Amino acid sequence: LWAELRAALLATRSGSALEGRCLKVAREQLGGKLVIAATGGSHTPSAVKDFIRSCMSDGNEAGVHDSYGSTEFPGISRNGEISGEVELKLQPVEIGGKTIYSPDDTPCPRGEILVRRKDGLRTQYWQRPELDAGVWHDGWYHTGDVGSLDYSQRPGPRLSIIDRVKALEEVYWEGDSVWIEAARIEENIYGPIAEIDMVVLVSDRNRSGVVAVVVPQESFVRQWEQNQPQPVQPGSTALQQRQHVRGSVAAAKSVPEGLADDVLALLARAGAGRSKWEVPVAVIIELTKWSEQPGLSGEEPLLTLTSKPKRGLIKQAYLDAVNGKFGELEATKRTNDTNGVAAVARPNAAGGEQSARIVLDTLRAEAADECHSRQQHEYVSSQRRAGVDEELPAYKKGSRIVDTAEYFV
Repeated sequence: LWAELRAALLATRSGSALEGRCLKVAREQLGGKLVIAATGGSHTPSAVKDFIRSCMSDGNEAGVHDSYGSTEFPGISRNGEISGEVELKLQPVEIGGKTIYSPDDTPCPRGEILVRRKDGLRTQYWQRPELDAGVWHDGWYHTGDVGSLDYSQRPGPRLSIIDRVKALEEVYWEGDSVWIEAARIEENIYGPIAEIDMVVLVSDRNRSGVVAVVVPQESFVRQWEQNQPQPVQPGSTALQQRQHVRGSVAAAKSVPEGLADDVLALLARAGAGRSKWEVPVAVIIELTKWSEQPGLSGEEPLLTLTSKPKRGLIKQAYLDAVNGKFGELEATKRTNDTNGVAAVARPNAAGGEQSARIVLDTLRAEAADECHSRQQHEYVSSQRRAGVDEELPAYKKGSRIVDTAEYFV
């Protein structure tokens, strides 16, 4: 819903002007003379690259360089263009005997990216031959990334990173196994939800659907606590959960059902239109933020140094809670729901959505009015050019967008 509201606001004249003013501030803070910007290290969302382009000085919007490589093998490509010093090929990706990505895929070949330098040079781990053996095979470096080659681009194929080999999740759904790009879905579909800090999708190949392990924003939890018929002391929900072992069934059950239902409803709305097996059938709520540092009892950190979730460790840490949730779903026969979701939003959440829908309808009506006015203006202008004298329509001085924007903010 937030994405719909944002798009509707930006489609209006006032919204577009507001966006321009906000971007101008960022551009001026950078001095207004930014010529080159480089990004790399992990996948960069298109929205981030668009924002960086808006901060570039005039004429240098193309100066954003999205580089791809790794510490072991830097400089593989830039903006999808493969380095002339690198040889690259794709290798099929198979899971459970089934090919998921193949160099024979059409229209674009896909597969794990393998590279080597044309001059024969290669890197090595210092005194760690076992690590070398894990990534170097027959002179080729195995990146672990799944790439796609677009040969419609000239002068050469354009490389896109579409997945991680180890990020594929096998999901059992309606008697069949399907594979989802879990990391990509987490980052692009559920990660942008304003009320959510972190989310990881977990599956069991013998059980139907995926369960989401979610760390909600503290502000969202506190607001939820205040909105209860009998207000809860702020922060008490998290304190109650911390009395149990992280990832245990008891810790998961300590979270009020209403909070879990509301989070599940947020995921369901964000996943509307996706394949059914990509929408979580249940959630495990974690009210203590994950960290890049070890826990007080020596637990291994669940985030990388770049604040990315360590999916494998998270799955292991919450295995008991996930298994318990799957057991609950099976016992109550929820897995046959049309959308794989049995959550019902609480009245306060529904009321908030109803208000947001009113704003959305108003914004869309404003954009439609502006479009109609532009069409009228273009028509009258064409009539005048043809020698037909006709009064220009006066664009309305009062506008719903003013009051709407204030309510929206």
